[in-house]
Amino acid sequence: MTGAFADSVGQFQSKVDPGGVGTESLPPNLAGELERLRFCIARITGKTQWYEAPQSSLQQALGGAVPGTIATAGSRPLTLLRTENDAVDRSILALGEGSGAGALADWRVKGSGANDVQEVSFFLNNIEQVRFAANIKNRYAPQGYLTPTAGIPIILADAVAATSVIYEMFVGNLVPTIQNGVITMRAFAPFTLTLNNPNHAAATLYDVFLWDIAGAITIGTGPAWANSGAGTSSRGTGAGTTELVRTNGLWVNAVSMTTRNGASTFTVGAELWSEQKVGRLECL
Repeated sequence: MTGAFADSVGQFQSKVDPGGVGTESLPPNLAGELERLRFCIARITGKTQWYEAPQSSLQQALGGAVPGTIATAGSRPLTLLRTENDAVDRSILALGEGSGAGALADWRVKGSGANDVQEVSFFLNNIEQVRFAANIKNRYAPQGYLTPTAGIPIILADAVAATSVIYEMFVGNLVPTIQNGVITMRAFAPFTLTLNNPNHAAATLYDVFLWDIAGAITIGTGPAWANSGAGTSSRGTGAGTTELVRTNGLWVNAVSMTTRNGASTFTVGAELWSEQKVGRLECL
């Protein structure tokens, strides 16, 4: 072809790396310019030949769903990146079946306009199915509730002469446990905390904890508060108290202490990783 650099397939496919900043490979002529441009096109599309059709178009990358490839074992994980910094639902992953009017499953994120993800939503055929708030302050909150009546988290009348309290499922059946700073949500069945007289003294406040013993979640009270008086109550601080500290947003024991369930006692260390406060009770 006169005036072109494509007289053969080999010449049509010829590419030359233009180098990088500081290591530029300058073209000696127009043919060399074309070779370097072809190299850049192939690098952008990720194809062997510069004229091969890419997996997705620039229109899809900037304004629509970008097809993704799930990494296999040993490969780098799949990363999805959007550069918009606004408060509009933006598609990050869409899975379509066939062409035309095939089903479309579409995950979208909505930002705050200040580099924060506010919401994550799932659409099916462009109809919203579910939406999650991404800025919940503590998404690992315990999901149970202390109650003196089994099966009834929120009681409507006093429970007189109760001998136990139950940590009952309320908004869910999960509780957080913390090990080495990592929070794991664990499924639970209702726990029963047996009150013990005189160890659970009258007119005294106690914190109720859940903790992990060799993989089994256990419930019990911490030590009695140092002062249970109305308007002056306090847990106390230091060894032997029920002093608390917040770890990763969750209240846990700050010092080593003895916990109790009925006549059974347990020693829980002060490492702060295994115990989660789930409530407070007052023995009357």
